[in-house]
Amino acid sequence: MKFFGLFLFQIMMINLLFCQESEEKVHFGLSVAPQINISDFKSDPVFNNRPSLAMAMGGDLYLDISNFAQFRTGLNFHSVTLKHRDYSPQFPGDVINGQFVPHKSYWDFNTAYTFIGLPIVFKIKAVDQPNHIFFSGGLEIEQKLYSSGSIEATESGVQSEVYKPDNFLFRVTPTQLFSIAGFGFEWTQRKSKISLGPVLEYSLTKYFKLQSSALKNSHLMLFGFRFAYN
Repeated sequence: MKFFGLFLFQIMMINLLFCQESEEKVHFGLSVAPQINISDFKSDPVFNNRPSLAMAMGGDLYLDISNFAQFRTGLNFHSVTLKHRDYSPQFPGDVINGQFVPHKSYWDFNTAYTFIGLPIVFKIKAVDQPNHIFFSGGLEIEQKLYSSGSIEATESGVQSEVYKPDNFLFRVTPTQLFSIAGFGFEWTQRKSKISLGPVLEYSLTKYFKLQSSALKNSHLMLFGFRFAYN
């Protein structure tokens, strides 16, 4: 519900912006941003992260605020994969001769999650030229659409069960808020504009709800390169 409330708010803001001075220009475009998950959940017990991929793509709406500033919104689809091993579960078989033996029990994550998102991003040009360096920053609110993959449980060295990613033990927070920061270079190609540059995204909300002590600080960090055409 919060997601759709923000969507309606954006529509209202866009209508207001359209009614402002005629010299302001509106542009529509497309973008894609392949990413790498560089999250470090920084927890104890041991939590091993393995490299995983993410991808953001969507349609963009740009509004020129001034010669140096631009506002961007739109509708994005964001797919995030997780591949890691969580050593936090403990079972009676993990205790031998009264001593707890670590790493005998764990959860192996091999999951994927797809979100739909609304960005609110501002871009600042370094110079007022058609070809220029720019800096960008803002927020994006995302709502989970669906998940796939599996989570394998190994109990005291023996694989015991396979869970779906929406199991209550591993359920992600359905509404995510990401901060966005990046820079890049934009150049003009005939009547179109093309831009490319690195972008860092960090989830301000905890990714998992959650249960596992190793996931209690589960904020995602994603690094990628964004290619945009408008």
